[in-house]
Amino acid sequence: MGKPTIDPSTPGFAGIDPVYLSILGTAACGGLGYLVGPALGNGLWAVVYRAKRKETERMDNEFWKHVVRNRADALGQTMQNRLPDFYAESVTSLSTYRQWLRDQSAFKRKLQHGVEEAQREEQRRAGRSGL
Repeated sequence: MGKPTIDPSTPGFAGIDPVYLSILGTAACGGLGYLVGPALGNGLWAVVYRAKRKETERMDNEFWKHVVRNRADALGQTMQNRLPDFYAESVTSLSTYRQWLRDQSAFKRKLQHGVEEAQREEQRRAGRSGL
């Protein structure tokens, strides 16, 4: 079973070399597992932890509201100043959540750099032109 015998003189399925068929079959099984695995895993989790499902969904929704409220505006990013983790995908614990909040706050401060001075200058110019 571990060492299949491959006869190179006989063509495989549809005239394709057996080695290529093995590679194609392995890739197809991996791709199918990648697509079907999360659906089966989520369904199994929902059946096993039925009592905790609503509480988990409530906590996920509450966390998502925190993310939406605290994340920086994506319109301010540039190629030199990229937005850090817009969807909070790196958050796995309270400490990583706090780090995510600090990163978002730093990005917001970078966006505001110079805005207050420009607004004061604009008000000063508007005040002079009104005289």
